[in-house]
Amino acid sequence: MVVGTVACAPGLNAGFVSDDYGFLRTAATTSLSRQLGSFMPSAATFYRPLGDLLFWVEYHLFGYHALPYHVVAFGFHIASVILLLLLVRRLAGGWLAAVVAAYVFLTTIHLHEVIWWMADYHYAPVTALLLGTTLAHACDRRGLAFALGSAGLFTSEPGILVVPILALYESIYRVDWQRRRTWIECVRRLLPLMIVTIAYVGLRVGVAGGRFHNETVPCRGVRCLATGAMDYLNRLVLRPNRLISLDTSHRTTIALLIVLAGVLLAVVLRPWAWSTWPAVLFALSWIALSSLLFIVTLWPYSSDRFLYLPDAGLAILLGVAAAQCWRLINEGAGLHRLGPIAVLGGVAVWMALAPPMLWSRAQLWNAAGDEVRSIIESTVRTVPDPPRGTILLFHRVPDSYAQQIPPGNTGPYVFRNDLDAAILHRYGRADLTVLTDRRGNAVPAGSTILQLTISDGRVRQGS
Repeated sequence: MVVGTVACAPGLNAGFVSDDYGFLRTAATTSLSRQLGSFMPSAATFYRPLGDLLFWVEYHLFGYHALPYHVVAFGFHIASVILLLLLVRRLAGGWLAAVVAAYVFLTTIHLHEVIWWMADYHYAPVTALLLGTTLAHACDRRGLAFALGSAGLFTSEPGILVVPILALYESIYRVDWQRRRTWIECVRRLLPLMIVTIAYVGLRVGVAGGRFHNETVPCRGVRCLATGAMDYLNRLVLRPNRLISLDTSHRTTIALLIVLAGVLLAVVLRPWAWSTWPAVLFALSWIALSSLLFIVTLWPYSSDRFLYLPDAGLAILLGVAAAQCWRLINEGAGLHRLGPIAVLGGVAVWMALAPPMLWSRAQLWNAAGDEVRSIIESTVRTVPDPPRGTILLFHRVPDSYAQQIPPGNTGPYVFRNDLDAAILHRYGRADLTVLTDRRGNAVPAGSTILQLTISDGRVRQGS
């Protein structure tokens, strides 16, 4: 826990960037009654009413101070780690597997967007809710599981996985496929959450015009989905950054090598003979199911935050594998120990790469936040008191930080969106208009226009 906290702490100082300002402006201009009204879905917006309410509360507590937002997100991450520890302890029956799994998820390299970019405020709580629901269900705390699972549905889109995940748990751990009675009992246990999920889907589809709002148009052909699956597989496994950067140019080759390595490990370790094989199957199913959700609904749009939930399944898998390797080392003799020792050593090296990678990513997010602050303050210094009705037209607006994390479609961002919200907040005025040439905005004729160009975090007047 100490290592994970030290690895994550440097990024807690990161400032607001890009879409953060749009969410802050929305929270600042939304009343409580209107916020509660967001529980009625619309085809024009995302549907995360509990997640949005959480951010609204945070705004009214913290305003434009970034640190507390990061601390709240990190708190949800720690809660997920503890829940995962307890879940693996129950699934695998040993503390070694649980501790390794908790460490892997605590230091996952994909958490940077979830904790250090506040526009992704909803990924941390929904993951904690899904893990909490699974643990409560496994402990036969059905009322608690129902409450947490229902909350997850209304916190963020991945909450839709609650019933499939619990169905996986039931089919692996509880259902005797030769006894019909166990099937019926399984359905009875899942029925309350099934009803809520059906109502949730019906509400969204029925009220929102028959579709779910999305930020991209996914491609769903067989070839496209296969490419997405390879991308997710590679980015879940690859470390360090230099290897991750190869994913775009050598995606198929890397995926085949990873699959081949997995087959080789299976031959060496023979997981089907382990007493903990159900935990292995559950972990693999968790990875596949959670990855499939994002691949089907978002690919080819991909980002590290989408890998945060599959990381929980990978953590379970590695925790169980590490515990089994340790058992084989203790029970084996001579050359029979070499395979498990090599696997355990490889996992240890892979785990050790995480903290340095997180530190480097924290530096990038901090630098991106500094650049954003510099752009905002430089704008005010360059144009301290623009006339009423002035249009500020920005040129060369930086989309992302210069050393973007490979393979290039993830953070840290600078002003991919919402430069207008950031500038207008700094001026504290509503009588100005902020446009960028990147968007191809039409400038009204006869308007007072100030041309502003951004270079190295500084703003100068003139196009």
